[in-house]
Amino acid sequence: MRKTQSAPPPQVDDLLPMISQARQSGDPLIKAHVKRISYKAARTLGSLPKRRKKIWTGWAGHTHFWRGRAAVLDGRVVEVMGILRGQALVTWSDPMWLEGIRRQVVPVEQLSVYRNPAAAWLGRMKLGCTERKSEAKATTARSNGCRPCGEGKKRGRPAKSAKPAPISPCLSGPVTGTPPAQDFARAVAFYSRSQPR
Repeated sequence: MRKTQSAPPPQVDDLLPMISQARQSGDPLIKAHVKRISYKAARTLGSLPKRRKKIWTGWAGHTHFWRGRAAVLDGRVVEVMGILRGQALVTWSDPMWLEGIRRQVVPVEQLSVYRNPAAAWLGRMKLGCTERKSEAKATTARSNGCRPCGEGKKRGRPAKSAKPAPISPCLSGPVTGTPPAQDFARAVAFYSRSQPR
């Protein structure tokens, strides 16, 4: 007996432009692939580090960056270590480099924000979805809001501690008594001088 060859499964790039139609498609093969890709995207996002303290740095256009935020530079994903006066100090992994990590100072105009493909996929899956109005849910929320707080608890967000969180040192290492801004400026100047002209 000769086996019939089934059609190859659709790729992610084929489903992205028509994700709303793929989600509502009656084809069980497409539905299975959409479900599997969504599961992988959710696992990818769930494995990212959470509750990491953001140390804010400068702006690139209308985007406020923090240290370690991913950006795209010349088609390569890099980490922004700091932005000061229109210059960004970026790092990326390079196994062929002596230290394994390369650093470069570039103008902020060359950077663009990195969009996580897993987050983009799950965000497009929600496109066009609206929450169904429920009278029972609204009644329950109102009754819960009227109840007193639990014992030893207070309403609202917890108060911030008066002691500020320590600022992590820059790549060049801190100098005793030197503010972080000056330390970062020295690192930018050092890496600017080390770039080939």
